[in-house]
Amino acid sequence: MDQSRWMGMLVALLVIMFPSKAWTREDTLLNLLREKGILSSEEVDEIKAEEGGFLSLKGAKLGLGGELELEFRDTEKDEGIEDPNARFQLDKFTLNPKVEFEDTDISLRAEIEFNEDKGFFSEGGVYFGGLPLNSRVFVGLGDRFIGISRKTEAYPLLGTLLWRYEQIQINWEGEMSPFYWGIAIGEGLKLGTKQVSEDSSYKMLADKRNAGDRTGHLEYGIKLGIRPNIGDWGKLDILGFGFWSDLSEGDKNVLKSRLPNYTSDSDTMARYGGRVLYNYKFDESRDLTLVGEYAYLEDGDVDRDGWYVQCSYKWRFDRTYFRSFEPLIRYGRLDTDWEEAFDKPASWDREKITIALITEVAPHVQIKAEYYINDEDTGGRDVDNDELLIQLEVKF
Repeated sequence: MDQSRWMGMLVALLVIMFPSKAWTREDTLLNLLREKGILSSEEVDEIKAEEGGFLSLKGAKLGLGGELELEFRDTEKDEGIEDPNARFQLDKFTLNPKVEFEDTDISLRAEIEFNEDKGFFSEGGVYFGGLPLNSRVFVGLGDRFIGISRKTEAYPLLGTLLWRYEQIQINWEGEMSPFYWGIAIGEGLKLGTKQVSEDSSYKMLADKRNAGDRTGHLEYGIKLGIRPNIGDWGKLDILGFGFWSDLSEGDKNVLKSRLPNYTSDSDTMARYGGRVLYNYKFDESRDLTLVGEYAYLEDGDVDRDGWYVQCSYKWRFDRTYFRSFEPLIRYGRLDTDWEEAFDKPASWDREKITIALITEVAPHVQIKAEYYINDEDTGGRDVDNDELLIQLEVKF
């Protein structure tokens, strides 16, 4: 089905679903409470998410959200850059339908993504809640259950390697305060390559999306975390995780083609790591967030390890426009235990510094200004591939 027919069907769906629900008295009251400072924007969004929607003929409550991202990007003009021209682009437009069934704690959720030339089902599945041990089960297409809100458009190097992409899986997560945990089994992510930021150049090894390719190998995952009560000192979250599988024949071929002189047929695959997240709220208008993450990755005879640290400080203001500012800085490293070759970027060691300013222009509207300083040990000449990104993000 071509893009125009996709969009036509979705517009028709919106007209049918929301003929008179655009504005209600409840919306007006919630917005007034937000303007008076009684509720935060995040609390209003949560209430609307819970109460919004309408009832289907089957008695289920249906809801719909989404997001639009428009960008300006510019890259240094290194001779190896694939797209050196500064330009505007539509990054993506997503729709997020949700179905909640009456008298049960079962829901369906999905994300349908459109970019400049295609539309596709990016993730979604069935959630079974209200289970023993304060737990829930997810069955469907989703990313590894260790991802966090990264705040920026760019992923940390380690995020791109580990938790950016989706796979068909079943996972079971629960929480018994202060501990939380998860167990997962799924069709393992494929080993492939991915660029560090926006430009599709000098790609590194990364675990890529698996939405139906029959790789023939299962992946097992586990996580265990603790959120101890530290009172007035803020909020602390400590997580450990591990994932295990076997490399497929396709994965082994990626290693042989992307690394110099790699000939091994070892099928070992493992990821181990941990993360510490700390948040301190000075008052209603200011808070500090610190993040640190480390992981060790083993693929056949290749060992990699990576880490990053991140700091952001958010100021909120009680006004209609330019409601908050959040400067952020992140430093990350990736080291690959293999000989380096300039014509094999997957063998390079890397550093990345992200400097960003995230501005809440109005409720649900953000501008993200980000600059990426990329540094690589190439085994040859230096490359110039720093990048600038300015993004308009609108959520509904």
